[in-house]
Amino acid sequence: MSTLVSIRDLNKRFPIRSGALGRRSGWLQALREVSLEIRRGEILGLVGESGCGKTTLARCLLRLERADGGIIELEGRDLTTLTRGDLRDMRRSVQLVFQDPWSSLNPRMRIRDIVAEPLRVHGLASGAELVRRTDELLTLVGLEATHGGRYPHEFSGGQRQRIGIARALATEPQLLVADEPVSALDVSVQAQIINLLHDLRDQLGLTILFISHDLAVVRQICDRVAVMYLGQIVESAQAGDLFGNPLHPYSGALLAAVPRPDPRCGEERVKGRILEGDPVGGVKAFSGCAFQPRCFKAEPECMRNYQPLLNLGNDRSVRCHRHE
Repeated sequence: MSTLVSIRDLNKRFPIRSGALGRRSGWLQALREVSLEIRRGEILGLVGESGCGKTTLARCLLRLERADGGIIELEGRDLTTLTRGDLRDMRRSVQLVFQDPWSSLNPRMRIRDIVAEPLRVHGLASGAELVRRTDELLTLVGLEATHGGRYPHEFSGGQRQRIGIARALATEPQLLVADEPVSALDVSVQAQIINLLHDLRDQLGLTILFISHDLAVVRQICDRVAVMYLGQIVESAQAGDLFGNPLHPYSGALLAAVPRPDPRCGEERVKGRILEGDPVGGVKAFSGCAFQPRCFKAEPECMRNYQPLLNLGNDRSVRCHRHE
């Protein structure tokens, strides 16, 4: 499977401002030397606690934020160096599905106009062809063409998310970035949207970056999973390998925290301990492992030595010298 997106050594920091005048008092390091590959036709899950850098990575990939360093290549083209004119063409290839389906849709626009807007902006269709393409997109996501004359408030949350997906698909993108696309929906509706994304991947050959903190959802839809902690990728593997045998203590802790209706249901308990405390290190610089203040395996070496991301083969990597 070929690589569609290659991210290497990506860094991003934000200024911390304080006082009445809002003077900069420090920096928050949101991304630290992030390296990641997204392969053509796969659904890659990106998981981690709130504030770990998942959305910042997505925003840098979409060029909504400018990275401070590193490379983001889409089919060999470095997105970090694109001019404004080049970005317009790039955004046809990379589209975003927002977390909140209500706030992402203009309440004053009819659904047909919302879905047709990317086609107009990029000059892809007009007149009768525009109407045909719009109706086709609504049908593709499980809605009816007659729904195009309605407004967003006339739809349920799940239907509004389908509209957002239809709009994202209008430019026929290669990569779909889905940032917590089901977290605002009921559980039964979540399953419908997950199945829709899976079917669209198979039908259109889409590549999807699926960002979520819900590991049960990630396990159901994703082919591979990358785990983030304090702006770093700490483990990546095939979904079955990660959920069956997490190697990094943080990955194990995330899986151990997933609620189970009955611990005696026959499913083996995952290897890990539920974490205590909050992440530390987003502001302060550190030389050792970012996770060591919360790690039950931590030893003096973890505090002193920087831990690179180790390639273990078999499509697996981990940032921990005690992974065995």
